[in-house]
Amino acid sequence: MATVYFVKEGHHRPDSYRAFKTEPVSDLESKFKENKIVYLSTIRPELNIEPSIYEERVVVEVESSESLGKWFDRAGFFVVDALSPKQAAKLLK
Repeated sequence: MATVYFVKEGHHRPDSYRAFKTEPVSDLESKFKENKIVYLSTIRPELNIEPSIYEERVVVEVESSESLGKWFDRAGFFVVDALSPKQAAKLLK
């Protein structure tokens, strides 16, 4: 399973990542097929240093035990580019 997070930007904020939903990688790839998916790292990344009070990014964490896919092709954290948390919530219903 992969976890979808809605993320506030900012430097080492304890509340920056909020888990929204857990789904199989294949389901997420199908739902996010119109979006660019960018690999970030194996550790939870900071997204921008300037803090935000709003969730602005969608990040997916793929575990090492998960079956990998075409775009989520390794364990770690990926950002779903140009997709807001509000748009992602609609896709993940």
